[in-house]
Amino acid sequence: MLRGIRTRLLGLVIATVVPFTALIGGGLWNQWRGDQSQAFRSALIEARLLAARVDDQITEFDSLLIGLSQAVSTTPDDIQANDLALRRAKAELPDYVGNILLSAPDGKNIGTSFEPAAGGRTYIGDRDYFRQLLAERQGVAIGNPVHGRTTGAWVTSVARAIKTPDGRLAAVLGVGIQIEHFQKALTVHDLPTGSIVQIVSENGIVILRNDDASWVGRNLNESEIIALLSASREASSAVLWPDRVERITGSAAMVAAPWIVSVGLPTEYVLSNVVTRLAWGAAASLVTLLVALGLASAFSGRIISPLRQLSEDASALAAGKLTHRTEVNTQD
Repeated sequence: MLRGIRTRLLGLVIATVVPFTALIGGGLWNQWRGDQSQAFRSALIEARLLAARVDDQITEFDSLLIGLSQAVSTTPDDIQANDLALRRAKAELPDYVGNILLSAPDGKNIGTSFEPAAGGRTYIGDRDYFRQLLAERQGVAIGNPVHGRTTGAWVTSVARAIKTPDGRLAAVLGVGIQIEHFQKALTVHDLPTGSIVQIVSENGIVILRNDDASWVGRNLNESEIIALLSASREASSAVLWPDRVERITGSAAMVAAPWIVSVGLPTEYVLSNVVTRLAWGAAASLVTLLVALGLASAFSGRIISPLRQLSEDASALAAGKLTHRTEVNTQD
């Protein structure tokens, strides 16, 4: 019975501390959910900002092509003058802008910003963007990443059709964007370490990826594209990326090009703040429990000691030890 009194007192202390611990746990759970929602919103906002930035870049290139189209000639006899005009323009452009090419409707080059190679001028009649313009599906076309014939590096091209007054295709003017340099121009410094920025074309071809250039030109399967597209709205879970890593993902479609910009944040980003708070909360709960148990044990001892002494005295007298005496120190 005496042992039960102490047990019940200690149980009462534990029962008092448990709600406090549960309150801390509930607060941490709400904090984790809030951090998770904020992380998804941050990824989505960053994806939209990057998509707008790339749109601006594409629009600037298109504006450049519109201006250059007025400075070049579609006549094959004016190749030298075209070369000079394009080289002057190239000298004023950023490093990630590669070759500027002016091509006739048959794909043969009639102007370049690079010195023609020994094998002749660059032929683009087999490029996807050239075929799009040749089919007159649009006035501006953007090509998938390819190895540039003049530089050997990965490039994607923005091209514009130059038409005659009666609407016929007279020439194609295009500018190649070197993926490596373009990638550096889009580096985001405000995102957590381990964040991934990826741009994918409508056909599932990787245009850009900031962590590994070897992904450029790869074809993603349909399920991977759908997973990235699902992050174009508020999501409730992480997305499995093509490299089989789950990330908090936000995606946004571009306007100037049929591309999808995706931003992936590491899942540890959400848990970092919560783990710290969890450690402090667990430590505070443990210290509180130990202090409360220590105080309860000390106070319960003052209650139990006289009862235990009385029980032992009664047992001694009941056993016939009538000479038994006990000492009582009290002022009441």
